[in-house]
Amino acid sequence: MYEAAAFGANMSVPYGSWMGATIQDSFWAPHALLTEIQDFVAATEVQRSPQSGHEVAVVYGVVSQRALVNQADSGDNLVNARDETVEVPFRQVTAGLSRASVPFDVVIATDGGLAGDRFEVTDLAAYRTVVLPGCWWLTERQVETLVAYLDGGGQVLASGDLAVNGSSPARDRLRRHPRLTSCALVDVSAKVVDDPQVVVSGGVAVNLHQLADGVAAHLINYGYDDERDAVAVIDELELTIRLAGSFRTAVAVRPGRSAESLELTHDGDCYCVRLLEVGLYTVIVLR
Repeated sequence: MYEAAAFGANMSVPYGSWMGATIQDSFWAPHALLTEIQDFVAATEVQRSPQSGHEVAVVYGVVSQRALVNQADSGDNLVNARDETVEVPFRQVTAGLSRASVPFDVVIATDGGLAGDRFEVTDLAAYRTVVLPGCWWLTERQVETLVAYLDGGGQVLASGDLAVNGSSPARDRLRRHPRLTSCALVDVSAKVVDDPQVVVSGGVAVNLHQLADGVAAHLINYGYDDERDAVAVIDELELTIRLAGSFRTAVAVRPGRSAESLELTHDGDCYCVRLLEVGLYTVIVLR
């Protein structure tokens, strides 16, 4: 609720909150629930890191996607509308990867102007696979960076036209590089899943954080049940992750429960754990 004093002594404001161009009733989450969430976030802060452990990166080409996003999104101050008939390659690829429980990072390919051209080989070096969905527009520096990444042993999956906004030897070399695979948008997820970093037996999203002394796998269960107004608990879940390094222990951290040691097995660089009763959010820490 906004007080009249915030707007001037002679102005009164109805009970509610300002939402764009309209005033709507304001509903607040229960204090106990908010406290529980904040306590869990604070307790698991040590299991978060700005450095991911993902093997896949998806490039968001700002210029390549801009016109399509403008066509697809027709929201205003009152309605957030989307025209689902407009195919935005980046959205299609990331939705497919998410449904397949593939963890990925997003790397921005700017227009090289106001935001600068920050595309560096070091941005890509950690990734096993880089996906270019509909990246028809790339700066020369971005093209050269991708060629250097491929020359260094990386692999690229590209859909649609690639770097056709100009001509140069580097652009020709990129499109003909033996480590670049061209495929349809609908086939990108399948190509990545052919050699997955993560295999999970249930419908959860997986996000890997590199820690100073290990790796934290954050699992989110999106199995929301409308009738129960709650996330459906997964009775049993098996998770296998391909990781560089040697790990000997695994611990599960969940809201409202004590940390639980898990049995950790591995086959080469693939590490496996089993969990029972997987709710909304779980963090598995491997050390």
